Amino acid sequence: MQLYLETARKGRLESSHTNHNSAARADKWAPIYPELKQPAARDFQRINAFSSRLNREIRKRAVAKVSTRVVPPGALALCKKGIQLGPFDKRTFGCSNAAPHPARACSRGSSRAPAST
Repeated sequence: MQLYLETARKGRLESSHTNHNSAARADKWAPIYPELKQPAARDFQRINAFSSRLNREIRKRAVAKVSTRVVPPGALALCKKGIQLGPFDKRTFGCSNAAPHPARACSRGSSRAPAST
């Protein structure tokens, strides 16, 4: 299982994400990485459950949502300072140095970002 955490670079913060292999994919890659535990020895039901729990915890802590992506407090703070949230631009999300939005600029569960002010 992987947790990819991005950092702001060149005025932009790309999306972080989680990922894990399915049993079928692990079987396919097993011959290439023989030093790893064999797929049959892994508990994929438990891996899936943990991955789901991790993603629920991340969504719970979000203070905003842009399209299908949640925005944690730190990312929103960077956006208010002018850092662009990838793959969205400042106009899409509504963050700008001139008129920063409040912490709940995008409501939880909303599928669209608010219009810029």
